[in-house]
Amino acid sequence: MIASTRPDQQPERIKEKLRKHLDENGFEDIKVKSMEGEKPARTSLNSPLARCVTDSAYEVYEKDPVTYPTSAGSGPAHIVKEQGVPVVGIGISHQKLKVHSPNENIRIKDLVKGVKHLVKTIEKFHQYK
Repeated sequence: MIASTRPDQQPERIKEKLRKHLDENGFEDIKVKSMEGEKPARTSLNSPLARCVTDSAYEVYEKDPVTYPTSAGSGPAHIVKEQGVPVVGIGISHQKLKVHSPNENIRIKDLVKGVKHLVKTIEKFHQYK
């Protein structure tokens, strides 16, 4: 089983709760093992960085962007988040790609738009506080 944590949860504590729940319900024979993972992190969609990314996306794509407060997968976002630095992800994939990485399947036009979006975000960032 793969479990993702919320930003206010600690993976080790969730593992302990799962173990307790299984034991209390007669599933002592099930092994619970942590394999790998990252601490959770989330930046508010109302943060200056998120607003800048959203506004820049609208300018580049000429339509309202789809925003998600959390996405599947993991990465070391908590490292900078713990230092008070906001973190967002800018997607460049097409709808049929689902949750996979762009290096698996990407359209050149999507890559070009994604680069333009990133450039626009960098150009505008100083305007957001």
